[in-house]
Amino acid sequence: MPWNVQALNTDPGALGWERDAGQVVAAQAGLYEVAFGFFSAKRPIVRLLVNGEPAVVVAGSTPGRTTPPAPHSAGNVAGLTAIDFLSLPAGAKIAVMFQGEERGEGFMALRKL
Repeated sequence: MPWNVQALNTDPGALGWERDAGQVVAAQAGLYEVAFGFFSAKRPIVRLLVNGEPAVVVAGSTPGRTTPPAPHSAGNVAGLTAIDFLSLPAGAKIAVMFQGEERGEGFMALRKL
């Protein structure tokens, strides 16, 4: 999934990002918190890749959250969200694969701990 907006990056040297690129590069090894959310009319499947290999896969509804019984009249108000923690090597390339409707929306937040 290509990213086209960066809302905040407090250390561009540590987290490399380019507009419309499909990955974020974590320059330093260490522990990271990653959060993501995707909103689409169809139930998405989200795969978080580290150096091209799946590290986190989330499908259907998030554990602990109940699924709405029918589509909401306001649209996609609740999405598929997750928070996880990763131990990344230096120079790790983090990418997200989104399988759902073509016009879905999403975000990813990555923070070094």
